Amino acid sequence: MRIDNEEDIVITLYLSDCTKGVYLRWLNTKSEYCYHLFQKGIKSNAVKNDAINIVNFLESADYVNGHHEGTNYPLTKSGQKSVKLYETLVDYDDYLFFESLLLSTKVWMLAEYEPENNIENWVIVNISDGTFARDTTILQDFECMMLLPQLQNQSL
Repeated sequence: MRIDNEEDIVITLYLSDCTKGVYLRWLNTKSEYCYHLFQKGIKSNAVKNDAINIVNFLESADYVNGHHEGTNYPLTKSGQKSVKLYETLVDYDDYLFFESLLLSTKVWMLAEYEPENNIENWVIVNISDGTFARDTTILQDFECMMLLPQLQNQSL
């Protein structure tokens, strides 16, 4: 394909057997949009106690209306859901493509698609920190953790 006497543009499409994965869009270091349907692995939820209220109620063992207040209860709870994303047997060029996801500051997940109206709903997500090593084998698995928007569960 030629565009205004520019150099040839090559578009490469890779077919995948993944049908129930996570479809991501991200900006690479050249500010180009990249898209990929990743395989979905284990989901996890990290729950954190925030703003611990350290009150010393251990001066007595008395119960008030059958209840003892205790100590060190959290004032808020927050949760961080994450999903493992992966691709198996990735070659060197594809691994470099996926590394652009790791370095991206803007990553979106396709949350919903309405084909009858052609409406796409994207949610901003993040990729977790970490060290990602590439060895010298020809094909290697690629794995990362996608962080969903943080939830504020409860607050007192």
